[in-house]
Amino acid sequence: MNNTNTQESHTLQESHTLRDYINLVKLNFVPIFLISVTVLLVAIVYAIKAPDIYKSTTVLKNIKTARKCSSGFTNA
Repeated sequence: MNNTNTQESHTLQESHTLRDYINLVKLNFVPIFLISVTVLLVAIVYAIKAPDIYKSTTVLKNIKTARKCSSGFTNA
């Protein structure tokens, strides 16, 4: 019984390296890719089809300023 507990605690404390995670992604590349592409396509379709919920307007005030030139001030 004690030996089993030692083995269980050893597997729980086992550390994983970056290579382990890379291999995990490589082994599951197709499902990861398909899910990512599906989510991307759904997001693009939603962004295109969604109604606009925010509209903004702006007004620019154009002020004519006097420019100094060699002969004096002139309007721009």
